Amino acid sequence: MPPLTIIHASGFYLGEAIAGVSELPPRLVGRLIEAPRKTLLRVAETASRERAHAVIFVGDVLHPATAAPGDWFTVFELCERLAAQRVPLIWLWGQLEHRGPWPEEFPFPPNVHIFRGDEACVSTVPTAAGSLQVTILPQAAPGKIRPENLPTAGGFTIGLAYGQEYGEGQNGPICDLETDYWAAGGRCVRREFDWAGVKVHDPGPAFVHSPDMESIPAITIVELHAPKKVYLRSISLAALRWHTLTLYVAPDSTEPQLVSQIIQEAEARRAAGDADWLVRIRLEGLPQVLLPWRIKGFDREILELLRMRYGQSPPYFWPIEITWHPSDPWPESWLQEESFRGELLRQGLTLEGTNPSELVSQWLPESELELPQTYGGWSDRLEATWPEIVREALFYGLMLLEENQPAPRSGGGRAE
Repeated sequence: MPPLTIIHASGFYLGEAIAGVSELPPRLVGRLIEAPRKTLLRVAETASRERAHAVIFVGDVLHPATAAPGDWFTVFELCERLAAQRVPLIWLWGQLEHRGPWPEEFPFPPNVHIFRGDEACVSTVPTAAGSLQVTILPQAAPGKIRPENLPTAGGFTIGLAYGQEYGEGQNGPICDLETDYWAAGGRCVRREFDWAGVKVHDPGPAFVHSPDMESIPAITIVELHAPKKVYLRSISLAALRWHTLTLYVAPDSTEPQLVSQIIQEAEARRAAGDADWLVRIRLEGLPQVLLPWRIKGFDREILELLRMRYGQSPPYFWPIEITWHPSDPWPESWLQEESFRGELLRQGLTLEGTNPSELVSQWLPESELELPQTYGGWSDRLEATWPEIVREALFYGLMLLEENQPAPRSGGGRAE
């Protein structure tokens, strides 16, 4: 069999609003609206450059209930570009596609093969490199496919599975079926493992529309050279990227040094490609070091500098927020003070050692006491981040005290 090259992608989220940003200039708002569309169209460019024989989407490409006309047109344009290259598009729907009605006669070209994922099925898709057999797992009751019922296409066999639970050594429908490659999607995180010599891979989302999603946006180039001999390459086409830039503020740090670090980071990312960057800047250091910087408004200076320097022409490097993260421990002299500051820190240390789930249960009515357990590990995530949440709250409390209270007169004095 001749080698087969496939683009495997999931999660473009057309029609979904970009979350976690505010106070954007109109020129950047327009770029954000176009970012998922531009990302999707880059698939056609990549297919041409890589000489791909097929493109596979495994769910969460478009939200039909909230999609704007521009989103629908982008989907149509992608299909037309792939058709012009004689590249079939194999599209397994995910949760996003099922969230609203589709036009009854959407003009999909003949090269587009849609699978709703409601039931198990097997289909043969012609490509320039020969026939490709596609096995579709249903999202519900995936065990309905039996290996002995599968036809043989004589070429490569690829399985598509959206939202399935799978893992190393786990038995299940993905592992029971004979394929050369499993194209997975819907888990919102890049994942890859081998089972019985067959590679199972989820490229993660191709576009990230929220800073709370920790995945790096990517698609995967799949090269099949022989049965079960598969090579993967991950690349990013995202026209919008998120980044958390962490700076450590040392006792001897100077403003030119910190600004220089930020500028170097911005220049490097803008030079890496045609993508806009939405950036969180995280300033870490000892509390007695961070507090003077915060009081003099260093964060406001950085926001103004970056927005003036990189907010005039694309690609943008736009800071969406700057946060302060004091590291432990608090100065012992502060803890011993007979002052508002000392009392605040002592009470904060007590709060930091409290189980956050118990606090939440005190705030909720009895009918909702199981809420932390309801949301799949919500209480575990809160407990893991609770000490940092308390420290940050105490830091902002210290800042307000420093701005509005006179210096303490005993127990160590005011830190410089």
